[in-house]
Amino acid sequence: QILDPATGTATFPVEIIDLIFNYLKALWEKRGPAAMHSIPNSKPNIQNWGEYWNEYVPKALLPRLHAFELMMAPYAIAHMKIGLKLAETGYQFRSNERARIYLTNALEPWVKQLPLIGFDAMAHEAAAVNEIKRRKRFTVVIGNPPYSAISSNLTPSLRRIVDPYRFVNGEKIRERSMLQFEKNIQDDYVKFLALSQAQLRDAGWGICSLITNHSYLDGPTLRGVRWNLLSAFPRSWFLDLHGNSNKGEEPPAGKANENVFDIKQGVAVTVLLKSPISTTDVVVKLGGLWGARTEKYGILATQTVLTTEFEPIQPKAPYYFLVPPDGSEGAAEWESWPSISDVFGKRSTGTETGFEDLLVGYTLSELKGRLARFCDPSASKRELATEFDFTEGHAAELFARRRELRTISDKELKSFQLRAYDYRFAALRKEALKTNSFNVMLDLSEQSPGLVTTRQTKESFAAFAVKSFCGHKVTSGYDRSYVFPLFTGDADSLMLKKVPCISRQVLAHFHRLGGSTGKGADDTRLATDVFNYALSVMNASAYAEMFHSQLKRDFPRLPLTGNLELFRALASLGGELTALHLLESPLLDTPITEFSGGAREVAKVGWTPDHGGTVWIDAGGKKAATTPGTSGFRGVPEAVWNFHIGGYQVCEKWLKDRKGRTLTDDDIAHYHKIVVALSETISLMAEIDEVINHHGGWPGAFAAKAD
Repeated sequence: QILDPATGTATFPVEIIDLIFNYLKALWEKRGPAAMHSIPNSKPNIQNWGEYWNEYVPKALLPRLHAFELMMAPYAIAHMKIGLKLAETGYQFRSNERARIYLTNALEPWVKQLPLIGFDAMAHEAAAVNEIKRRKRFTVVIGNPPYSAISSNLTPSLRRIVDPYRFVNGEKIRERSMLQFEKNIQDDYVKFLALSQAQLRDAGWGICSLITNHSYLDGPTLRGVRWNLLSAFPRSWFLDLHGNSNKGEEPPAGKANENVFDIKQGVAVTVLLKSPISTTDVVVKLGGLWGARTEKYGILATQTVLTTEFEPIQPKAPYYFLVPPDGSEGAAEWESWPSISDVFGKRSTGTETGFEDLLVGYTLSELKGRLARFCDPSASKRELATEFDFTEGHAAELFARRRELRTISDKELKSFQLRAYDYRFAALRKEALKTNSFNVMLDLSEQSPGLVTTRQTKESFAAFAVKSFCGHKVTSGYDRSYVFPLFTGDADSLMLKKVPCISRQVLAHFHRLGGSTGKGADDTRLATDVFNYALSVMNASAYAEMFHSQLKRDFPRLPLTGNLELFRALASLGGELTALHLLESPLLDTPITEFSGGAREVAKVGWTPDHGGTVWIDAGGKKAATTPGTSGFRGVPEAVWNFHIGGYQVCEKWLKDRKGRTLTDDDIAHYHKIVVALSETISLMAEIDEVINHHGGWPGAFAAKAD
């Protein structure tokens, strides 16, 4: 029994008919009438292949092919394609026959009482598919289910279909960001994996082959999916087709990385085999396919599971990633180091307003003006619609509650770091924001900074320090930022009243090492040193280079060195780096740039080597702004201009975000500080690399452990 539950996507794969047709034709040619045992209640004395095939299709083929389709157009096309394919084989439909393709939501279970449907044909269709869902057991499940991160299948029963994927080895998955976890696990393609697994569980044996979003292969939050599939199917093959233009995948040298579909999300082929014979001999194989789309099509059309080059892998706890074995230098050490999420006992994603056009402003007066206009009871919905795009998502929710926004006080209008070095003002009221991160953000201050980094880095890796409310894209245009505060407690209280968020185990390690600087230093001082040490380590250039593949999958990890001299040196450099990130370093008081020119409105941003390097705000050139303008910042070295923090080229991005705005004196002074901060950061990173190399390099400098 074959099922294609690919609701709302491609029509039934008629290639199956070709496969069965060619197999049986070869069998007939070999065995002749003796092959007739495969047809129930067949006519006697069939002597030719054509009669055999026309007898076989209605009695043994069509009753075993089933497909569920949600949309009318592909539903009709699927019927037509099967009819045409069967006609090609010499078969002719009889009047009382039909292809078993049903107009239904594959995820919806059968019901005891069908709703009344006035249209007879639709009522008959609903009754027929309800019986299929109730009584049929399928041993082959194939399809290309929809990928929908914002699922529309959210009834209580459809939310529960993924409940098995909430557990790993009997232990319930707990994520700090449970909203993101819930969003990921409720993706429609995950539901179809669960449906397919349930179908073969009920049948007791069979095979499943789906082409899906490939994010479950290495997504940390979807470890329950991987563990359950591996536990249920002792034989499994995973072919990553890549093609993810969002993820920043790096194909092998000389290879393209085109998607097999017209989408940005990468895809994978999953083949799962469930045998009726229990076995503990688990075989998991992984393959990857890079190249142009036509190249991938050619390989997929001519290769099978048995002929494709797969590599055996052994997914390991706690995440059971379905990725190639990592034999790179330092991989073993990486696994032994604690995750930054374990080093810090508290974390949150950055604050997401959900409506920056209203809730975030460049200046306080601008923000107040926007809120006043949006909340003006005399302004009509049509008028506001031309000024604010509130038609979708969180913006629409805020418009429905705009009366509440009139009560936002000046105390709730605070400094907000949207990106690295980019400060704005935001309306920071819990109820007005898309995400609630107040429990963490209120812990942040100059004396209690937060470490910002990412999970599953798809762009360049970065670790950055912040001192106040910050956004969910501080260092990346794609990856979500996570904030780890150094201390928890009232941000305005004395330092001695603060409780370190660094784990007791990590503090104990460095206590034994003698890592506290200064006499009689307590946990507060040591925790600060550990924070600075962590920031320093993660800003070493070799850290991102050596552990690139690991950083693409999960939080960074922190090596707990047993070398006291190394710890103290890196903590000291990290302290300087923290001061630069927070714009608190005294070095920032001495600019290395000057602003020249009369125009202050940002038009086209570019850089030329003139005057020791100049960032122009009115650069010439049609595409690449490499022609000098009339106004800009002189004295910006090329290395500083090109410097990235995560996904952002800071010197360029800060100005581009202000295109069309006129720079104030404060803006110009702030940009001077950014240039100094980046210049000093580049020097500090070189010092960090030098210190680590002096003590043995990566990973040797971090190999020794304290007693």
